[in-house]
Amino acid sequence: HKSYPFIEDLFLSAFPNKERREIFEQRKYIDENDRMQCLLIKEEKNAMPVGFLTTWQFKKICYIEHFAVAPFTRNKGIGREALQAFLSQITTPVILEVECPVDPLTEKRIHFYENTGFKLWEKSYFQPPYPGKEGFLPMLLMAYGNINEEISFKTVKDLLYQEIYHYPC
Repeated sequence: HKSYPFIEDLFLSAFPNKERREIFEQRKYIDENDRMQCLLIKEEKNAMPVGFLTTWQFKKICYIEHFAVAPFTRNKGIGREALQAFLSQITTPVILEVECPVDPLTEKRIHFYENTGFKLWEKSYFQPPYPGKEGFLPMLLMAYGNINEEISFKTVKDLLYQEIYHYPC
C-alpha cells in the first residue's frame, strides 16, 4: 500500500523495539491475516496521513495492538477523534495494553484512554515477548464496552498470549 512508508516510519518511532514486531512480520500479518487490519488516520482538511491503528477482530473482542499519531499532530484532539470514530463502529468490547503508570507520560496515556471510555483493569499482566525478542513487559489491560475484568481477564489474557504473541498459556 502506498501509505506503508508513513505507517512503518511512525511505527518504528512510536514504539520501542520490545513492544513491536519486526517490520516484515508486521506487514505480513496485515497483508495475510484476515483478523488483523491497519487503519490509516488522515487529517480531514487535506487527507494527509497523520496516524494509524492496528487491530485484531476476534469472535468476542477487538484488540488494539498499536495506535499512534504523528508527533506534529499530538495534543490537537486528532487521536481522540480517530479513536472515538473507530469505537463507534465496533460491536464487541475492545481491549488494549498500556504501560504501567510509572511517570507523567504513562499516566497521561492511561488518562487519554480513560477519557475515551476505557476502564483500567487492575490485575497484573505481562506482555509476552514478540517472536525473536526477549523478556516479558509489565503492562496493564484496558477495556472498552461491556466486559467484566473478574469474569474475562484470564480468557482475554490467554487469547492475546496465543493469537498475538504465539506464547503458550
